[in-house]
Amino acid sequence: MRRVQQPGQQQQPPVTGSNSNASTAANQPHPGGGDNPMQIRDVRECLAEERRGILSGCCIVFSRCWPQHQAPADHPLWQLVLRLGGSCSMRFDPARTTHVMVAPDPGNARSAVPLTDKVQAAQRAGIPVVHPDWLLACKFGWARQPEEAFALPGYSSSNGRYCSIKLLGPSADSSKAAAASAQHEREAVIRAAGRVGS
Repeated sequence: MRRVQQPGQQQQPPVTGSNSNASTAANQPHPGGGDNPMQIRDVRECLAEERRGILSGCCIVFSRCWPQHQAPADHPLWQLVLRLGGSCSMRFDPARTTHVMVAPDPGNARSAVPLTDKVQAAQRAGIPVVHPDWLLACKFGWARQPEEAFALPGYSSSNGRYCSIKLLGPSADSSKAAAASAQHEREAVIRAAGRVGS
């Protein structure tokens, strides 16, 4: 693209090297119109658009993540799923549901998975049951994170499918080893996503 020098302007040296393509692109008219493409798109809109693809195609069903009297659409977890491009539901539908999110029972010292109807239905259908931290890892990692790293204690998977709830007891050495391995993997994903601690 050749510039015509206006009277009173100084001659600009031609841009060469690695910046030549950027310079040429910057001088091209923007498809949306206007002289400055930065006036057309706000970086916040670009980032929000990128984030909306993270959970595209996912339908998250919530179980025991907030008090029953609270409106689900007002909860931050629900809003985060929508911002990440997923859809939310309070009803389990094996044809649509891709994940069941459940908060561990805080009254149980082992942080066991509450055996709600939704958790049991997910178990029968082989659908992942994940901790709410999975959403945060997806958000901060800018990608869908492995569900296995955020499986709740007592869940195990076989070939990527969640198959059964195992009771972790003092005689369940292999289950303890599997739980320790899953916890180690979960912590690694959280560190990779930029979160410190769990």
